[in-house]
Amino acid sequence: MLVVDDDAELRGVYSEYLRLQGFRVLEAKDGLEALLQVKRERPNAIVLDLAMPRLGGIDALKRIVKFDPTITVVVVTGETHTDLHRQASVLGVRAVLAKPVGLPDLLSALTGSNTSRPGAAPTTERDPNAAPVSAAREASPGRVLVVDDDPAMREMLSEFGT
Repeated sequence: MLVVDDDAELRGVYSEYLRLQGFRVLEAKDGLEALLQVKRERPNAIVLDLAMPRLGGIDALKRIVKFDPTITVVVVTGETHTDLHRQASVLGVRAVLAKPVGLPDLLSALTGSNTSRPGAAPTTERDPNAAPVSAAREASPGRVLVVDDDPAMREMLSEFGT
């Protein structure tokens, strides 16, 4: 699983949540790093932001699909331009989710059985060395205080803690 977002905080939240769900997660801060990770590590799923420096999400997506059209891609973006959403859909992404995205919604989009691209993997592989989700939850503390001045970020971080 590759998480691509130029916002380090969001990238970290998505990555940690997916690790707790049992996935092996790689990270990239822009489209260029994403392409390098795709070629080197060959992830079977990608969480991709659209608005990033160096190489934007749509340009990265075009190259990713050309390199390996079977990779499952879920776009998570704050972009409201329907043209960008349409471009991503035409390129075969499984879902386009608006930020702030609920973490359970992200997980559902990644593991759901609906695929919009022929040949796309219907599910993503979990890390065989990861602890079971129940064990991860048992090891976590019972309460977490979430402090952030952005209500959307607070909500997303709160979902992460549950």
